[in-house]
Amino acid sequence: MITRPSIKWLAVALSFVLTSAAIAQPVQDASLKLWLDASDVATINLNGSTVASWLDKSDNNNHATQTNSAWQPTYVPDAGGGVSGVRFDPIDDRMITPLNVSTGDYTIFATFNYASSVSGFRRAVQGSNNWLIGPYANGLRHFANGWVTQPGPPVTQNQFYNTSVLRDDNTALPGASRFIVDGTDITGNPTFNGYPGIIGLGAQGAFAEPLGGVLTEVLVYDRLLDTAETDQVNQYLNAKRDTLNANIPVVVPATGTTTVGNYSGGDVGEGLDLDGTFQHAVNVGGEQTTVRDVTFAENIGAPPPGVFISTNRHNNNWYPNVNYGDSPNDNALEVAAADIRWTQNGTAGLAILDLIPGTEYKLQLLFDELCCDRGVDIAVDGIQIVDDLNLGPAGDPLGWVVTFEFNAPNTEINIGINAQNTPFPDPNAILNAFTLEVIRAIPEPTSAAFFLLTLAPAALRRRSH
Repeated sequence: MITRPSIKWLAVALSFVLTSAAIAQPVQDASLKLWLDASDVATINLNGSTVASWLDKSDNNNHATQTNSAWQPTYVPDAGGGVSGVRFDPIDDRMITPLNVSTGDYTIFATFNYASSVSGFRRAVQGSNNWLIGPYANGLRHFANGWVTQPGPPVTQNQFYNTSVLRDDNTALPGASRFIVDGTDITGNPTFNGYPGIIGLGAQGAFAEPLGGVLTEVLVYDRLLDTAETDQVNQYLNAKRDTLNANIPVVVPATGTTTVGNYSGGDVGEGLDLDGTFQHAVNVGGEQTTVRDVTFAENIGAPPPGVFISTNRHNNNWYPNVNYGDSPNDNALEVAAADIRWTQNGTAGLAILDLIPGTEYKLQLLFDELCCDRGVDIAVDGIQIVDDLNLGPAGDPLGWVVTFEFNAPNTEINIGINAQNTPFPDPNAILNAFTLEVIRAIPEPTSAAFFLLTLAPAALRRRSH
């Protein structure tokens, strides 16, 4: 059932509107072709807690929609200071508009944040052509058939940014592009001047690369705004951004115990914990395989629900001759060890998105080196847990396992694997597989506990007489 946000959140939004009545409004003329404003709750149509449509406030009915409930983003009634937003997950959330920007000048504004501590290929706003605004590879970037800005300033987790891009056919340099972040022009190469085509949000567009953050506002003009007009729009957006950034939630990182060791196969006593209850296990570059209690899900295509892996580079059967032994468990583990995900000169990010706070988990990261003199640093929620782990020697049948046991403070944990800052020559991070085991779940109340809870109010009443 499609609904509007509740009266409670209408009151929150009204409070923001009343306290910001003096904020300048954006330029509103015939050139405004799209205006998505999440703080106007009348424009948000919900399907439960997810957003089925985000209505265009211009007069053009270029509404952002998503009919597939699995891809619908989540409404955030208070993203900070009473300003509402729409959260696009780091997996596949997306919305499409009918607006096609393919000719002439344009000015486009977008306000968004990035919620992860691990970098990835992220798009806040994109097009049916290869065109994007977003926190791409941990830099604020704009691509318009070429990088207008690269690498761009680094992204701070959960901080909101006002971005604007423009295409100007009337300058001394025809077709000049500009990229501006929080009022600062960070254009690197203005000669790239592609058009977005059909405007999409999150993973909707030329590449299914998601945002993993909150988008609060998008405005699209089909002309170049002058300096005064641009300042007017930025004054309006900056007031909201400042309110959001004054109320950034404190993220409590996962902390725990780290151990590093070798494994020599899939049988008991060979270095891996593969018995118990596993919430996730993924062969990150290859086919499904089962070893003892663990079924490693295949990840040649999209990762399984609840898991995001930032790099799309994978080598299936990268290490075809790995040999742990002849037992069924050894042979099954060799399937996972033969495959990798890898990233070129960057961080391989792994996010697990469906943790239950308060639950104790054991994470195992599996590595087996075939070719190179490679080392890795590993961070969890931005905090380094492993420094300069050499994965060699290449071709050694012994694999490496990094184990991290923790009590989940949040619903999400982010793991970054980087090979660039180690003393070893190969700069490309790899990962073969991982497991996430539930060590101790939050106990559910017993029937006796429920019975005692029902007696407590009556006992208190008797004591008060």
